[in-house]
Amino acid sequence: MKAFRKGIRDPWFCLPVLFCMAVDAAVSLACQPAAYWVDPAVLREGNTAWAALMATGPFAFLGGFLVYGFVVAALLVWLTGALQKVLGMFVLLAHSYGAASWCHVELPSRTYWWALVGLLLAEAVAFAIYWHLSPVCGKAR
Repeated sequence: MKAFRKGIRDPWFCLPVLFCMAVDAAVSLACQPAAYWVDPAVLREGNTAWAALMATGPFAFLGGFLVYGFVVAALLVWLTGALQKVLGMFVLLAHSYGAASWCHVELPSRTYWWALVGLLLAEAVAFAIYWHLSPVCGKAR
């Protein structure tokens, strides 16, 4: 497969990774208790690094997440071959798990499964769009 060969850059691979990161950030903010928006100290977040940032407020969280997204995107554009794919899939899967865990904690069982299917379907669509647009592995060769 061409995408795994050493030396081949695939900047389109950022698309599904950044999409999953953005979904996780959006779900993390959406699942905060109503009181969080008045007093960020009442936050709910399992990741201690993000919790520290969320404690300073939603705009600090979003700003930190944007910087994090920029760094991840820069690394993915800089890396090539298998290193790029391993880092990207690690980040993609970690944020998929993060968003899914919020749904599991916050939603009733019946709703959770539908939310999980929707989440995974949206991520699959983002990956399919990447696959189609990437000159390395898609139809746009």
